[in-house]
Parts: sequence; C-alpha cells; structure tokens
Amino acid sequence: MNHRRTLLQLALPLLLTAFAASAKAETLQYQERDLSGRVKVTIPSHWFIRDLAGRQNIAAAANAVLDPTGKQSEPTHYSSLSALSTRESPQVIFRISFVQTPGSQADLERSLRHSRSATIREISEAHKQGLDQMDESLRRLGTPYLGEERFDVVDIGGKKAMLISYKRADLGGGSPFRGNQYHVPMGSDKILITASIQDSAAPLMGPIVERILASLVIHR
Repeated sequence: MNHRRTLLQLALPLLLTAFAASAKAETLQYQERDLSGRVKVTIPSHWFIRDLAGRQNIAAAANAVLDPTGKQSEPTHYSSLSALSTRESPQVIFRISFVQTPGSQADLERSLRHSRSATIREISEAHKQGLDQMDESLRRLGTPYLGEERFDVVDIGGKKAMLISYKRADLGGGSPFRGNQYHVPMGSDKILITASIQDSAAPLMGPIVERILASLVIHR
C-alpha cells in the first residue's frame, strides 16, 4: 500500500502539469493565417509574428552562414510565416516556407506502398548526407547540432509529410530545442513546416504546438 501511495504522489504533479497544459491550450485566443491561398493555420494571437523585412533578414543571415564566401548573394528562400511564442528568447519557433524543391505526393505515397521502412531509411540517409554542412552552419550560429534524430512519414494538413526531427543547442545556453521539420512535397515545390520547442517548455507548450499542427490545412 505504501508503494502505491508513493507512486500516486510521484504521478500527481505530472498529471496536474498535463491537465494545466491542456487547459492552457484550449483557453488561449487564436488567429487564423492564410498563406498565399495554399496553407491555413491558427496560432496564438499574442505570439510575435516577424514582418517581411524581419523574415528576409533572417534568411539573408542564414544564407551568409551557409555560404561564407558570399558567392550566393540571395537566399534560396525565406519563410512565409515566422511566429515566435515571445519576441525575446522564445520557447517555441514556428515557420512555414515554400521551397523550390520538386517532389510529389504521388511519388511519396508510391514509395510508402512499396516499403515504409525503406522510405524512412531513405529520408534518414538524405538527412545524413547534408549533416556535416548543417552541423557546421549551426555551430557558426552558436547552436550546435545535438543529434537524437527521428524520422517518419506522417499526415499533416491533409497531406503526407516526411518528418525529420533532431535536437540543437540553445543560443543562450539554456535547455536544448527539439526541431521538427515536416517536408510536404507538392509537385514543383515543397512546403516546409518547422516547429521548434525548447525541452524545458515541452510540458506546457507541447499541447499548443500540437493544436497548431492539427489546425493546418494544405490546399495546394
């Protein structure tokens, strides 16, 4: 009986945190964003949304890190939506971009029918091929790559997406971030959805991020 009481005492704080997180996600005010008539998503109304200039500056800075020689003057893309849970030291960063990388839903679905495990293995191998450059770039930014990768194919916004998940360090030296990239092939381009959440904030912010992802509707 004493062991059972001890287990209940240990479990109660976790349950209370989970209930509080769920309640917080439900009581927040949300706003809908429509991106080029292609993607709709709802995010908390109080979150900070970077304007076009801010998104372009971030893209240019990232591009400079990727190519320190300066040979490529224009970024390959900048996000159409960049939302932060707070303007300074955000615990969640959510972005949606349209990237000129070809690939189709039909090709992905065909690959899954042939072999789901082989498809996930191909995603993992493709990620590892670019890992050295990614790690070097993150180190230059002061947020080293920490690994702990996960790969999958999931449904999001009514489409199939290749999921690449990994951890990176926090710029300020705090709890690391788990970055979840959803690559949605759409024919001539792909929609890249990125949800990064700080480990220490996951119990409270996780349900909010889940609600954001569940709200996605991808038209084309």
